Amino acid sequence: MINVLEYALVVCPKGLIEPQHLPPRLFDSECVRPGYELEGAGGERQRIIDALRKSKGKRGKAAKLLGISRVTLWKRLRQYGIELVPE
Repeated sequence: MINVLEYALVVCPKGLIEPQHLPPRLFDSECVRPGYELEGAGGERQRIIDALRKSKGKRGKAAKLLGISRVTLWKRLRQYGIELVPE
């Protein structure tokens, strides 16, 4: 697959890169899960919280729901200051 950022830089050499500047096949593949929207960090933070609730705090399951690795989930938890409280 072509490097998405390189593609976007060629299509949009100046200004803000927007969804229309990304490769069309990116949106046709499983890279973008149903219900996923290109939005700010607040939306990502909420998706992480929702996945953790749905998985009852199980990080491995939440990562699978989000389509990311457990390591990426762990980094995002730290980035957004999300703490898991044992029930």
